[in-house]
Amino acid sequence: MIFDEESRDILTSDVNYVFRERYHWENDCAYPLFPTLFCDALRDDDAWLQHFNYHLCSVELCLEGSLEYRTDAETFILTPGEVFIIVPHCNVMIRNAEPGKKRRKLTLLTNGNNCAALCESLGFDRVLHLTPSDPGEIEKRIRHIGKLIRENGSHRRAAEEIYSLLLLLAEEKRNSVPEMPAEMMPLLAFLNNNLSRQITVSEMADALGVSPATLRRKFIQFFSLPPLKYLNRLRLKNSAEMLKNTALPVKVIGFRCGFTTPLHFTRSFKDFFNCTPTEFRENLTSPKEN
Repeated sequence: MIFDEESRDILTSDVNYVFRERYHWENDCAYPLFPTLFCDALRDDDAWLQHFNYHLCSVELCLEGSLEYRTDAETFILTPGEVFIIVPHCNVMIRNAEPGKKRRKLTLLTNGNNCAALCESLGFDRVLHLTPSDPGEIEKRIRHIGKLIRENGSHRRAAEEIYSLLLLLAEEKRNSVPEMPAEMMPLLAFLNNNLSRQITVSEMADALGVSPATLRRKFIQFFSLPPLKYLNRLRLKNSAEMLKNTALPVKVIGFRCGFTTPLHFTRSFKDFFNCTPTEFRENLTSPKEN
């Protein structure tokens, strides 16, 4: 059995899903980044939960039992005190790692026009499994944000708190995950230096000195993405930086980042960031608090 946690809750004879606490943000929020849902859930079923091309960032802290997270390329086991981060546009399936036993986790969902860009800027370019140095501090911060959602409180305060939490998790990542292998650096330099033109998988493989099949395996291993999908995300990430840091016209930025037409750029950007390039630039100035 598979269901989407974002769209609805399902209760059947096969699923026992107890929400100890669960709060949605009740009002629309125009901030580029804001928490939208908090829940503390206890389950004892073995159903799969699926996130397909998920557009939110999900921070999940295991409190009891263990969970299996399966992506297109890897499988992770989350145990108490560990954190799993699902970034926008990932495909992830989740289930109980110990059939018949209860598991409990905190989940905090984050939305906003800048959510995907922020995740990438913090180094969350794929799903992330972390063992934080102080799980209690992570739990405390997640519950505090949950309280702000429950009370329908300050949008600005909630945005600040979720940003602070993501910064803390990024620091934990830097302290726990090794740097990208040196063998990939020539290829990354090649891509950054040639973003304005069309690049083939064969060219990417030649830049790294491997076959296309080996190139694909390495990208799945290090990025959990195939080469061309990674390249497209790199183009989008660079275009977002140019929108933030230059006054160049949107059309020019699209061409410089390798998009063949303005329509191609706008559609690709909106698919990834949930807004057009023009809207993204306009949203860089935070709106007034509701």
